[in-house]
Amino acid sequence: MHPSPTLTPRDIALLRDTGRYRYLTSSQVARLHFSHPKVAQRRLRQLVAAGLLRRFHPSEVTRAGFQTWWYALTRPGAREVSAATGLPLTAVLPPTRQPRTLGFLAHHTQTTDFRLWLHEACTPTSGFSYAYLPSYDETTSNGRRTRRAALPLAGTPGSLVPDGVFTLTHGDRSALFVLEVDRGTEPLTGHHPNAIERKLLAYRTAYDTHAEDHLATLFGVDLSGFRILCLVPDAARQARFLELARRLDLLPLVWVTTTSLTRDRGRLDTAAWAVTSTTDLHALSE
Repeated sequence: MHPSPTLTPRDIALLRDTGRYRYLTSSQVARLHFSHPKVAQRRLRQLVAAGLLRRFHPSEVTRAGFQTWWYALTRPGAREVSAATGLPLTAVLPPTRQPRTLGFLAHHTQTTDFRLWLHEACTPTSGFSYAYLPSYDETTSNGRRTRRAALPLAGTPGSLVPDGVFTLTHGDRSALFVLEVDRGTEPLTGHHPNAIERKLLAYRTAYDTHAEDHLATLFGVDLSGFRILCLVPDAARQARFLELARRLDLLPLVWVTTTSLTRDRGRLDTAAWAVTSTTDLHALSE
């Protein structure tokens, strides 16, 4: 391990964000804190060498000598964040287990890309603010750990966990959104437990029973209902999602766009979300 470098405020912010998002790629770190990926990669190598970050990749990522690296906070890195920010160490400790599959990391990366897009979009000049709750955020009560983003399903012992839940606030009005990131690997219909149809039906139950009410208290705003935002790989999958939502009588709650949205800098006025197959595209700022 190399001697720890002198940490700048940007380094502390970088370490804190790596813990907040759990796993970041170098391009995501660059999007958050640097003007160019090469500059980000150089600083990341120094923080890894100092033991403040660790980098990893599943073995199946390596192709023709090319490697995609993910970065995670270490315990020493968490201690630096805690000392610099005053946050309790328990609030910034990294995950104890390293993800082993590319599928999980690919899904996590796409979810994080949307979070970064949203963060970029909600600038002070936009007039909007947001609060985001990731699917993995947990709380402990009576010895039981539960995910705070979960929507209880009436009449069943289970719950529905979106990929993320967030509010958009403009003035004194707030709207609630649940996020679903689809990589095209799950069946749309059928008896498979991960079929998209089953999940959308669960959302219909959650909407009809006001399962989101506890989130109003959690976010500290008044809420009424929610929209389901779906990020899908391409236009063909988008059309299938919209047809399924129509058949399940979930229009216009389901808004669908492709993951290409997150490649550009976030703007809430970007008209990219399809609500039906025949109407104009919509923006989240509407």
